[in-house]
Amino acid sequence: MRTTLYSVLLVLVAFVSATAQGVTRVDITEGESRAGMQPVTTPYATGGPWAAVPARALTPDLTPTVSDFRIRTWLEGDGARVLVFAVTRKSGSLIGSDDEREIQIASVALSNGQSLQITATEKFNARPITLTALRIYTAEAMRRRINER
Repeated sequence: MRTTLYSVLLVLVAFVSATAQGVTRVDITEGESRAGMQPVTTPYATGGPWAAVPARALTPDLTPTVSDFRIRTWLEGDGARVLVFAVTRKSGSLIGSDDEREIQIASVALSNGQSLQITATEKFNARPITLTALRIYTAEAMRRRINER
């Protein structure tokens, strides 16, 4: 009985320890649109990686003045720093082309499990977006932690 109890406790401790060290992921959502990315380790404000969702009209009678909203994110403490950009591009130009312009509209720190609505999108006639910081746990990482015990 003690051996069984000890084994159960060991597995539980390994699981809790593994989940405390999961990889952070940041999602950007608006309605049914969702994109996400794993934060990088060093701060950056231009280039990739990034994730984006299309701008959607705030009300049916308005047209968004930007094409999409983009995030860049990096690890900061136990969570992530997220920069949010409104993106404009000339009609017919490709994503990432020289005809694209970004305007930073927010910089927020997110703790794991935290969600935050960004309403600065409304000044572009677009619906608010939501940022969420998550932990992702791989089965392999959990197996390794259990085997280490």
